Amino acid sequence: MNHLDWTGALKDIKNIKEHFSGKYKHVSIVGFCMGGALTFASLASIQGFKNGAVFYGVPDLNTFKV
Repeated sequence: MNHLDWTGALKDIKNIKEHFSGKYKHVSIVGFCMGGALTFASLASIQGFKNGAVFYGVPDLNTFKV
């Protein structure tokens, strides 16, 4: 997690969400461990997710910037 490109990862997640939003009425996100941290970060910074589930994992608030 220390070397993750948070900006790039969130941009990828946003692009994936937009892709599926064009095909489905609702899009949700789920993550485990580092994916949980990315889920928290995504829900905080990307509009339009129907819901999300986090199974442990918190983004480093010194690294993650909205």
